[in-house]
Amino acid sequence: MQDGKPIWNGSTIEEGMRLNSGAAGWKLRLPNFNGRTDMLIHPDCNAIGTQGCIGIRENDRTLIKLGNFFANYIVTQRRTLQVNFQIEGNPNYNDQQRANPDIHQ
Repeated sequence: MQDGKPIWNGSTIEEGMRLNSGAAGWKLRLPNFNGRTDMLIHPDCNAIGTQGCIGIRENDRTLIKLGNFFANYIVTQRRTLQVNFQIEGNPNYNDQQRANPDIHQ
């Protein structure tokens, strides 16, 4: 992780990160988030399940637009992106909203 900033990994054909059509998707690697390192945000279309990452289910057009936004914002404009989200009832978080070390995700 470079300076705690998100890293845009761009196009990928990894299973679970491709678009609904099977075309290449994208991935965005986040810095340390609540005790969790190497968390990804990526399309969650062709093989449902993220293994603890943030998967986005949308149509291909919307996912391409989001990927283009990330690439432009992070790479072209060299801006920093802050990510903050809450997932109510997520069993991967304990009462302090910190990553649960017993789950190892």
